[in-house]
Amino acid sequence: MKTTLYYFSGTGNSLKIARDLSANIPNSSIEPIARYYCRSSVRDNSEAVGFIFPLYFFGIPAIVADFVKKIELRASIYTFAVITRGGTPGCALHQLRILRKEESGTLNAGFYVRMGTNFIPRYRIRSQKRMKKYFERAGAKVIKIAQIVNSKKNNRANDMLLIRSILLLLYNRWVRTVHYEDRNFWVDKRCNACSICEKVCPVNNIHLKDGKPVWRSQCQQCLACLHFCPVSAIQWGKGTIRKNRYHHPDICVNDIIDQKRR
Repeated sequence: MKTTLYYFSGTGNSLKIARDLSANIPNSSIEPIARYYCRSSVRDNSEAVGFIFPLYFFGIPAIVADFVKKIELRASIYTFAVITRGGTPGCALHQLRILRKEESGTLNAGFYVRMGTNFIPRYRIRSQKRMKKYFERAGAKVIKIAQIVNSKKNNRANDMLLIRSILLLLYNRWVRTVHYEDRNFWVDKRCNACSICEKVCPVNNIHLKDGKPVWRSQCQQCLACLHFCPVSAIQWGKGTIRKNRYHHPDICVNDIIDQKRR
């Protein structure tokens, strides 16, 4: 069974899960969703397709939602999703099922994997001890997910059913303005014009002007630019000053840059 794993990742959690899944699913390959950002359509002839991405504001990242709408899959294909999260599960699987139904497809299985949050404008990065526990549990869960996928079994993970309507309302308010939220970014005096922020942005939303990054209102809020800045010069409002930065320890800056290369 040929399986393609499409992933989106800002700081490496979902890429790590995609790699580990691929290692446990025979005849599988991973493909970055960012690579198809500018395409109007995508055709896939795999026998199984997985979507691996982080939870953003209780739901699906905008770039992932756009990709799911334009990918063309066979009617009988087995599809599944693995969503990395920092907090509550949210309503992303419900959203993905609706998107697949709109494209005359289904979502056979869905899973949440806790990896810790990277949204430091609101939260702080967990301790290394806590993150190590998350990673160990995630590794064990990936093996179970791979067993389900290899057997092409159905699995219906639960979203936050009791408050789904509230979460969807909050998500819909967020997603309407997500591309313009980059107005909250600014750089402090430590910026050395290294251009890493420009390179890691999955949608080429950043360019350097007079040696300083400028955001162009196509932001996905992945925060790759903020977390991979080697001198922590990029800030989001006042909420990130003096806070630790994060990326998955097994993922390096070139891994993030590579996801948009063709």
